Amino acid sequence: GHASFSKIRQRGAKVTDLIVLVVAVEDGVMPQTEEVINLSKSTQTPLIVAINKWDKITGMGASAESSMVRKLKEGLARRGVELEEFGGSVQCIPVSAVTGYNMEALKEAIVAEAEMMELSADPEAPLQATIIESKTVHGLGPVATAIVHEGTLKQGMFVASENTYCRVRSLRDFSENSLKEAAP
Repeated sequence: GHASFSKIRQRGAKVTDLIVLVVAVEDGVMPQTEEVINLSKSTQTPLIVAINKWDKITGMGASAESSMVRKLKEGLARRGVELEEFGGSVQCIPVSAVTGYNMEALKEAIVAEAEMMELSADPEAPLQATIIESKTVHGLGPVATAIVHEGTLKQGMFVASENTYCRVRSLRDFSENSLKEAAP
């Protein structure tokens, strides 16, 4: 399992503009956390840290909370993650995936980082995209998840990937809303 997830993380780091490293506050820096930190450094991809499971430590008492958070932040610092609060550039946002706590702040941090990076792509350029995963879905046929880097993916166009080609019959966004086209 770990080798498969390592390959997925490596591929993801190569095609993403920004990495959101989700770390459970109670677990601290795990081997997979360290792996993502190293991938961020090797690909020079900016990083935002989301400290997850904040709901689990709330109510444990101030000393227990601060101890767990301090231990995690020190572990990140030892691995070269320079957090903003210590004079670095990496934002660190406490969140809870269960309760939704601070998710808006995480979204704002992502948008702010993307704006500072001045990301741009040409929707009129020839299509360049990366297939993240593909599968066959009963009733739909072959389905692929893709990231469009340049150009615009349109319903009805033919696309090729290595030794496979197909016609795009439909497009959906991450929320399963139908689209006519997908820009970068």
